[in-house]
Amino acid sequence: MKRAVAVFAAMLVVAAVVPASGAAAATQEQNDAYAGAHVAFDARADAVANYTVGGATVFDSLRVESAGSGDSGGSTENGLGTDVGASLSTAADVSGSAVSLSTSANAEAAATVTAESGATLRVHDTPNGNLVVASDDGSQVLRTNVSDGATASAEGDSRVVVESGNATGVFVAVGNASVTTSDDGDVVARVGEDGRIVLRAYNEGEKRTESDREAEELIADGTAAAELYLTGEAGEESASVVRYDGNTTVTVAERSAEGATFAVERSVEEGAVVLASVSGAAANASDSLEVTVDGEAAARVESASELRAAANDGERPAYAVADGDAEADASTDVYVALNHFSERTVTVQSAGDASTETTAETTDDAGAAETTAADGEETSSSAESGDETETETASSMPGFGATAALLALAGAALVAVRRR
Repeated sequence: MKRAVAVFAAMLVVAAVVPASGAAAATQEQNDAYAGAHVAFDARADAVANYTVGGATVFDSLRVESAGSGDSGGSTENGLGTDVGASLSTAADVSGSAVSLSTSANAEAAATVTAESGATLRVHDTPNGNLVVASDDGSQVLRTNVSDGATASAEGDSRVVVESGNATGVFVAVGNASVTTSDDGDVVARVGEDGRIVLRAYNEGEKRTESDREAEELIADGTAAAELYLTGEAGEESASVVRYDGNTTVTVAERSAEGATFAVERSVEEGAVVLASVSGAAANASDSLEVTVDGEAAARVESASELRAAANDGERPAYAVADGDAEADASTDVYVALNHFSERTVTVQSAGDASTETTAETTDDAGAAETTAADGEETSSSAESGDETETETASSMPGFGATAALLALAGAALVAVRRR
């Protein structure tokens, strides 16, 4: 016998953005749908349905219910049972727990869908339509029905990619969680109390890049603890924070068109990476961005492996600037690795002169040590002497190093001309 389902229709705050200025406005109406600047969906009796990002449909419906007792007592690393693939196949029968919708009226546009089974679905109204599913009560099982004509395929052990004609959605399992595909081509997942199922979406206007894939891997292995979206024009800036674990809090202290200052606090000492998407003047000066942590310049690196090393046991914070889609250059992605905690203060801003940018900070050689002039511009003693030029770029990570490589080659050419 099917269970009777009760629906609580919450007050809905519909976040609307004026296209010309990016300003957000809010109106209220009684219904069970959400429509933000980027994300829209329906909250039905037992599912989140018609999930769209930038007007493109990412999935038809997502249902969640308790996994029940007795089937999660295995000893695998993710704690989801001895045969995760087989147990997830049972998600094809998920009927869905009753859900309720609530929204936020503050500057951070977001919606929360709560399931009776104990799952919480946090939707962020960002360009990537971030959705984070967590469990507050035991293990939860999810089933996501993809749209007609869409395909779902595994990419590695912790990601499933759903591709349709005009959108790509990537489901990522973090911590005590697992995700795979069902026999009939849908997405099934299970999440425990210390895990997350994360969705990042990309529509035709924001194609998935190699840097996006690296960001997903950082999220999947637990290195990226949070993601920060800083959007809007001068005087109308806004911020949205996506948390990928329960230990990290990000608070924006200052925001301008030139950059932002934000505090990152963790309840554990281990380092982590914060992904930041920055728009405004800073986005137009990605080659000359300056990143400081607690007032000290962070080292600029060119690969995800260097970010991991800095976060795990590095001697100083580091950051990488991701090369984005040339067709969608409204923002710049900056990945900041913080090497220890509890609280750090990060500033990301335009440094002005791109020609003074250096990528040799991680060498720690005396000849390559950077100095900071009184006007805030960075210079490198190794550039003056010509003894060493940093030529290693992000060959291991195509999304990060293209701009730095061009600058390095140009610098080498100038040195050669001077020596003739």
